[in-house]
Amino acid sequence: MKLKKIMIAFFSAVIAVFLMVVVYTQMDRATKIKSKTVFIAMDTIRSGEKIGEKAIQTTIDISAPVVSPGDVSNLFAKTTIPKGCIITPELVANTVYEDVYTTHIVVKVDPVPLEAFKNAEYIGLLNVETANNQTHTNVFEHLKLVRLYDQAGREAGKTTNEYSSNLVSMVEIATDNSTAKRIKEKEKLGVYYVLIQ
Repeated sequence: MKLKKIMIAFFSAVIAVFLMVVVYTQMDRATKIKSKTVFIAMDTIRSGEKIGEKAIQTTIDISAPVVSPGDVSNLFAKTTIPKGCIITPELVANTVYEDVYTTHIVVKVDPVPLEAFKNAEYIGLLNVETANNQTHTNVFEHLKLVRLYDQAGREAGKTTNEYSSNLVSMVEIATDNSTAKRIKEKEKLGVYYVLIQ
């Protein structure tokens, strides 16, 4: 009987030690997870766009070494930031990220009245490409508008010449180099339509 009590006491002690180790391990993991205040994109933020009200500040529990800027409302996106993404210093800049708009190109477009561009800073281009009885569309968004030209290549709306047209047939845009190359490649395959943003 005494042996039985000793065995029960021994196994109880082993189980108690095991439980203490498990509890200690769980508590150690829990202390490594820390609450951090970060900014999260509430909507997709395009490259070069001011973040403004498109991000929300929240506190999350995370063990990864994530750093978020103190305030993002006056910062600009260096690259497109998807909805729900944590905004980190690598994704933002204090000024409009100049590398985004380094390449200027002129693109022929389906004629659009000059009035349509009244307050436009950025435009999109829609390319309709037809080959082998199939139609493909390509959309290029958030292109910085630089100048507008009529069919004769004159700056639209800027001349008092009686031959000046109020129809825009070409647009000068600024974008990154790779996007500019893709736009010019697709220009050979089909007409571009302007999307006012």
